[in-house]
Amino acid sequence: MSYVKIIAILLCVCAACSPPLQTAGGVTDTGNARVSATLHRSDGSRASNATVLVRPADFLAAGPGVLGKKYLLTKDTATDEAGRFQIESIEPGSYSIEINDKSSEAVLLTVNVRAGLTDTVLSEDTLKPYSIIQGSAGVPKSAAGKVIATVYGLQRFAPLDSTGRFTFSNLPFGALRVHVTSLDPQFIASETDTVSAVSGRTAVLPCIFWSHAKRVYFNTTSTGASVPGNVMNFPALVRLTATNFTFGEAQPGGSDLRFTKSDGTALPYEIERWDPASGQAEIWVKIDTVFGNDSTHFVNMHWGNPNAAGASNGAAVFDTLNGFQGVWHMNEATGQTAKDATANHFDGTPSGTAPSVIPGTIGLAQEFNGVSNYIQMRGTAGGKLNFSEPDTFTVSTWVYVDTLVDSTSHLIVGKGHQQYYLKLFFGPQGQHWEFTEFLGGTVWQITAYAPPVAKSWKFLFGMREGNTQFLYLDGVLVDANTSTGYPNAIKDTSNDVTIGRYLNFVTESNQGFAFFNGAIDEVRISNVSRSADWIKLCYMNQKEPDALVKW
Repeated sequence: MSYVKIIAILLCVCAACSPPLQTAGGVTDTGNARVSATLHRSDGSRASNATVLVRPADFLAAGPGVLGKKYLLTKDTATDEAGRFQIESIEPGSYSIEINDKSSEAVLLTVNVRAGLTDTVLSEDTLKPYSIIQGSAGVPKSAAGKVIATVYGLQRFAPLDSTGRFTFSNLPFGALRVHVTSLDPQFIASETDTVSAVSGRTAVLPCIFWSHAKRVYFNTTSTGASVPGNVMNFPALVRLTATNFTFGEAQPGGSDLRFTKSDGTALPYEIERWDPASGQAEIWVKIDTVFGNDSTHFVNMHWGNPNAAGASNGAAVFDTLNGFQGVWHMNEATGQTAKDATANHFDGTPSGTAPSVIPGTIGLAQEFNGVSNYIQMRGTAGGKLNFSEPDTFTVSTWVYVDTLVDSTSHLIVGKGHQQYYLKLFFGPQGQHWEFTEFLGGTVWQITAYAPPVAKSWKFLFGMREGNTQFLYLDGVLVDANTSTGYPNAIKDTSNDVTIGRYLNFVTESNQGFAFFNGAIDEVRISNVSRSADWIKLCYMNQKEPDALVKW
């Protein structure tokens, strides 16, 4: 856009030097700014008798059956014989001012009026031949004839025809944004990025709109996830099935899938699995706020765009700035590297006999045989997963234990027997789930819960917060106490993080390597504490059936 360079001069100077101008908005000085300009046509002549339309920069026009953004205090006017206009008492804000000769030429001025200014804002520019924008948008059958395209800041609307196409033929040149909307509840508003409208040329947009959209609701009331408090920056799991989604309407791999807030703001997401053949997909969407005790909050899911490139981004969903330091979905094919979804890329190497991929509680999971397989995150002995005392950190996972009759301890995930871990422990006191940190260089601090359960998916969440320690099972706090063991050992931080067994042979309680026997899914390690509401929401959202997401 050829944005106007705005020059501010004192009001008294303007009054002394300028002849009367064509004005709009009255002549009473309210203390707000006055805006004036002199316009020429492209041949150099004065742009006289051209319409001057003033709209807020975020204005959207209304059309047949479609509501826009109202602008009640109109300042519309026209240029005088000298090609000049003046707008009195314009209120603080950002404005688009279109000057159009109603024949073939136009220009768009942008003005930012700051509060407290009483100067006259002067500018000078030239009208140029119209720009044309053509585009298309997918329109549901129910919305046919009820959808219009509008342009931000301009008094424009263009109904979409039966094929979903629209044309704006008399636009001022510049950087414009097109918005497509409808009152039909099946149509969710979409808009373009900035479009460069070139004078005298036609900009033909690809189908940058999505032909399908659906609202995804989050129910945290007692009929849903039953979470009373707000949860911030939460990776919500959205499961797609053949009953709630038509995979044939989307591009291969889900490349055209998008999520937006109700105001159109794009949301980061990661596709964990996309399997049209079985009619199943799991997607993680970063929600800035999941409101507690609420069932009205929703985000929009869009699909159906052949020109959309894939935007799946695990690092944006599981942001290290939000505490995630390692996230392994455990969904890789047998023998493949276990990818860390965070920007840290602490990828895991299958060792021994590679774990087998099987159906998990969230898409796919890895099955361990209890005798020979594990996953090692090489290079993690030092760095971001090497927590010191009294650091705050959390370790969580879903586990499925095959058997409880083998009288053996089984490591789920940890960084060595003498640092921290989650495991299923078998000892003189029986079996229990256990979250442990080796503290002070000489002792274990153990938080535990019994009895463990076999043949069922369980969600374990261990949290170390300063000198306190917590263990949650299926979203519920089950132990906030610590028992202390006094081993003949010292703290050892030299081990990498592993899933499925210790790196070193452990003689204490005859644990050995503590190979895990069963399935493990969705392993996470964070360097921040999480609220009870966060932990419960994880469980209620990730379990089957999901209690959070409603369609």
